[in-house]
Amino acid sequence: MRRVGDAAALAAALRRLLDDETERKRMGAAAKRLASEDSGATERTLEALLALLPPARKREAHHA
Repeated sequence: MRRVGDAAALAAALRRLLDDETERKRMGAAAKRLASEDSGATERTLEALLALLPPARKREAHHA
């Protein structure tokens, strides 16, 4: 990952990436690996949070 400070730096970084097939493939493989490793992270986080919360109480019916 590279940080860029402005539009010109971003354009230069993108030009370098467009010209460097090896770097594009490396970055793509790294992104794919990261996505695979993080698969299910949202579900695991939700399960951990739900385990910390007290059970939900049933609401009483509201009659109008």
